[in-house]
Amino acid sequence: MSNNPALAALALMPRAIQLHCDVNGNPRYYLPKYSLPAMDDKTRLKAGLYKYKGRQYGAGYVIQSYNLKADLTFICQALDI
Repeated sequence: MSNNPALAALALMPRAIQLHCDVNGNPRYYLPKYSLPAMDDKTRLKAGLYKYKGRQYGAGYVIQSYNLKADLTFICQALDI
């Protein structure tokens, strides 16, 4: 899609929804499934994404992040977006 992972990460930032922190106080974010390409479990885990298991937002992925822009850039690099 994009040659620059940083630009792809900036496009994903408005779609990230902040969830409640986990039990250790780490911030978590939800990314809708439609905002990322289809992937298998091995690729998903390599990118640091976990399945969202709640009901409020629907199908998607969860990431733990203190620096959302840097982590989204890493995800875009791992997925070749």
